Amino acid sequence: MSTVKNEHTKGFKVDCLAMALAYKEMGDLNLTIAKEMDYLEWEAIRIIESFLEKMNALEI
Repeated sequence: MSTVKNEHTKGFKVDCLAMALAYKEMGDLNLTIAKEMDYLEWEAIRIIESFLEKMNALEI
């Protein structure tokens, strides 16, 4: 990325826009990953609770 403003101004603007788009895409990807991890965490909790309930039912 160049900060020279004479002949490279257009290149600088394109670089800034490309970086802004990349940051937006990374943010969207991080949000998607966080949602999936939250879903997987709840699934794991339900599976463990079900397993513990079955274990208690077998002991009685």
